[in-house]
Amino acid sequence: MSRPRKLERAGWPVAAIALAALAALFWGTAVSTAWARIAALETIEPYGFAVFEQLLFNFADSGQFTQTIHTGYEDSWTWSGHRAATFVLSGLLYGFDPGPLTLARIQIAAVVLGVIPAALIGRRALESAWGLLLGGAVYLGSPVALALALQDYQDMVFALPFLTFTLWAVRGPLWLVAIGALVG
Repeated sequence: MSRPRKLERAGWPVAAIALAALAALFWGTAVSTAWARIAALETIEPYGFAVFEQLLFNFADSGQFTQTIHTGYEDSWTWSGHRAATFVLSGLLYGFDPGPLTLARIQIAAVVLGVIPAALIGRRALESAWGLLLGGAVYLGSPVALALALQDYQDMVFALPFLTFTLWAVRGPLWLVAIGALVG
C-alpha cells in the first residue's frame, strides 16, 4: 500500500520534533530524579558512587585514576572492573563541571543518545517518518532504559546505546556491526 508522498514529507518534521521533545522529557525527568536521589543520599550504592566520583574527579584534576575510598585494591582495579574506554571519556567530560550530578548527567546523556539508532530501527520497520517517533518512544519508554539511566554510575550502562546501534547496523556493512558490538 503506497502512502501519499505529500503526507509522508509532512511527517518528517513533525516526527523529528516530537522525538526531540520526547528525548528532552526523558532527560529532564531522569536528571531531576537523579538530583533528588543524590541530594537525599539515596543512590543505589552510595559507596560505589563515591568511588567513581573520586576517581573521575582525580582524573579530571590530575590525569590520574586514584582514589582513597576503596582501600586494599590497586587503582587500576577501580577502572570499574572493566577498564572501559568510556571511563576515560567520562573523566574528560566530568572535568567541565565536577560534581556528582555531572556523573549522573553523563550517564543519562549516553542513554538518551541511544534514541537515535532506536528511532532509525523504527523508521526501517515502518518504512515511514512516523517510525522514528515509534522507535524512539519504545526505547525511551522502556523501563530498562530509565532504570539504567538512573543507575549509579556504571560503565556497563554505556553499552545500551552502542548495542542498540549494533542492532540498527545489522543490515549494513559488517564493520559497523563490529564497531557497535566491540564498543558495546
